Amino acid sequence: MLPLQPTPIPAESDAHALSRHELIAHHFLANRPIQSPDLPGLSATDLRNLFHLYDQVCFEGTLSVALATRSAVLAFRLAPRMTTSAGATITRKHRSGKATHRYEIAIASRLLDINFSRTTGPAVSTTPVYSCGLPCPTRLSSLQRTFEHELIHLYEMLSSGKSSCSAKPFQSLARSLFGHLKHTHSLLTPIDTLRQKTGLKPGDPVTFIHEGIPLRGLLSRVTKRATVLVPHSAGRRYSDGKRYVRFLVPVSQLKPV
Repeated sequence: MLPLQPTPIPAESDAHALSRHELIAHHFLANRPIQSPDLPGLSATDLRNLFHLYDQVCFEGTLSVALATRSAVLAFRLAPRMTTSAGATITRKHRSGKATHRYEIAIASRLLDINFSRTTGPAVSTTPVYSCGLPCPTRLSSLQRTFEHELIHLYEMLSSGKSSCSAKPFQSLARSLFGHLKHTHSLLTPIDTLRQKTGLKPGDPVTFIHEGIPLRGLLSRVTKRATVLVPHSAGRRYSDGKRYVRFLVPVSQLKPV
């Protein structure tokens, strides 16, 4: 177990949760070269600074102590290829002379780019952005809510070696620490924006031009580009029993069939 317990807030004291959220936002921005909630130049170093603020204010240093006790490494990463989850916390054992753990918190920077303009707030839709059941009017507020969610995952992993945000203990801790009402987000994803523009969704047949030749396949996923699976006898076998060759196609070149 962790050597300390995080400092919860009473369930009725949502204002206290908000004040800590805003306090961390203030100190976080104060230590950035450009002190804007639009977060230009967001980096992994920013995520590390955010971790130390939350650890001090909300966990009384519990997380840092637990990591040091286990000789564990905690890394941070911006993940532009993550397109459905707003964040992720993973752990794995590695060996460097002795067995240790490595933890990593990744933030889906692509989703922040899609949902927020660096100058005008929400970029794609006028629908308010919610994360963890709470409104996120700025890129920073959305980042914080996602980061808070991932910190609960980290806390549970350090405590018991496992974590599930759909479980009651996770949700209870998220509510008591941060005032979270849900464990999901409403951020628009790349496939959402494609569906808005073209009506396409994963599994739909599409056509595109490759080296001057028209090809037809199935839309698989969308990140910065679309992944299209084109049937071919020499391709890789997929779960449907058929063989496909995978193509990465600019979204603008896709046409529905």
